[in-house]
Amino acid sequence: MVDTDIASAFAKSGHFDAMIKLFESVGITPRVYEELLTPLEHGYEYPKEIFENAKLVTISDEEQREYLRLKEEHAKIGKGEVESIVVCLKRGFLFSSFDL
Repeated sequence: MVDTDIASAFAKSGHFDAMIKLFESVGITPRVYEELLTPLEHGYEYPKEIFENAKLVTISDEEQREYLRLKEEHAKIGKGEVESIVVCLKRGFLFSSFDL
């Protein structure tokens, strides 16, 4: 799982494929997807590479409840990061971020 910042950095540099080679599979959560829509709406093309190559990982009801709880406790951490962290903790996935 990756957050918005690291996915964006690799896609902007034209090396998102390096993440896929490194991790075999790269996933993003719905909140990360939503965050990536903003630059796309402003004319940037790099989110398309992420959408085409990353798996969209939907969250369960239990993960949603945990996300809402943690979002309140850790208001300084971005929503995409919190949602990704919850998924990784619950499912045993790896998480990659510049922020944490």
